[in-house]
Amino acid sequence: MNEVIWEPLVAGAYFLGMLTLVFGMIVYLLVLRDTRGHPPVWVKMAFGSVFLFALVLVALSHLS
Repeated sequence: MNEVIWEPLVAGAYFLGMLTLVFGMIVYLLVLRDTRGHPPVWVKMAFGSVFLFALVLVALSHLS
């Protein structure tokens, strides 16, 4: 019974994590292009936190 409940959550976490990674990288590359390769520090920190969030989601989906 628990496996039936967790399967959609695991799939959702994996999908959300991968989606966050892909869109985060696209946005970061667009910012890099617009700032000629020197983004502000807050952009680097924001991308780092989004990247870590996505990795945690993907890791959690693989653990269960």
